[in-house]
Amino acid sequence: VIGGGVVVMASVWRGAAMGWTHLDSTFLAIVVVAVGLWTISKNPRVAIILCLVAITIGTIPTITSVWKDPGREPLLPWLLFMAGGTCGVLAVKRWNIAGALTPIWFLALQATILLLIYR
Repeated sequence: VIGGGVVVMASVWRGAAMGWTHLDSTFLAIVVVAVGLWTISKNPRVAIILCLVAITIGTIPTITSVWKDPGREPLLPWLLFMAGGTCGVLAVKRWNIAGALTPIWFLALQATILLLIYR
């Protein structure tokens, strides 16, 4: 979350065209609702699942953008994300929902975007 926030702030500061659409606003609202439900539930498993749903929903605009124009996303950052995601999966100590689902899910999302860039 912090890393993504820094990227957005740096993009706005440097004057990058954000290309914000109604679809982006809709997904942002869904993510906010999912995070709110997580806060209310106070259940770690529910929190993990809802957080992953929120992250997945928040990734849909990126996937849509890469589907339309694979050259829009630079390859190197996604390769680095993929390397970090792979390290995250390799570092899993407990292969259960709490320990393994998040790094596996992140790796799957990163792999999806990389595959779309490479197509």
